Amino acid sequence: RSLDSPRARLRFLRPPPEALRGLPPSRRFTPAACYRLLAARLLPDSLARVLYLDADLVVVADLARLWAEPLRGLPLLAVRDAGAPIVSSPRGLLGYQELGLAPDLAYFNSGVLSLDLTRWREEDLCQQLLGHLAAHAASVRCPDQDTLNPVLAGRIGELDPRWNQMPQAWEPSPGEGDPFP
Repeated sequence: RSLDSPRARLRFLRPPPEALRGLPPSRRFTPAACYRLLAARLLPDSLARVLYLDADLVVVADLARLWAEPLRGLPLLAVRDAGAPIVSSPRGLLGYQELGLAPDLAYFNSGVLSLDLTRWREEDLCQQLLGHLAAHAASVRCPDQDTLNPVLAGRIGELDPRWNQMPQAWEPSPGEGDPFP
């Protein structure tokens, strides 16, 4: 709310409580963690694309550069998870074998996403994601990531890792300055 810029507009949306009814309970995540799975349903149809940013991010580069990343016909762009770069990583996707996924398939973090809402609506991805989450609740550790990765396997475009870094994963060299030269 402190942002006073003609280039940005802030509007709070309150998803209807029934939007996530029936989701499996999670000890680590509130149902709000799944709102990004419903972006195409919850946001106005007039929006064709959206950037999703986790609330705990510190933005250090112009987001117009992220917006300019081409979607390349893919429903989603994301950064590979630094702590679990592939689905078979110890902190990767439980049950990836049963889902028919190759062990070396990239596993993406859901903290920074560029979503093609038009494609999501055309393919009814919200319903596919919720269906997968309900069917595989026993093997889900991170409801958003563990749903996006298998449902969109092979259809997630990889963003430069600097768009979503954990403090321990990347640290600039002294005097390096802008992380996006």
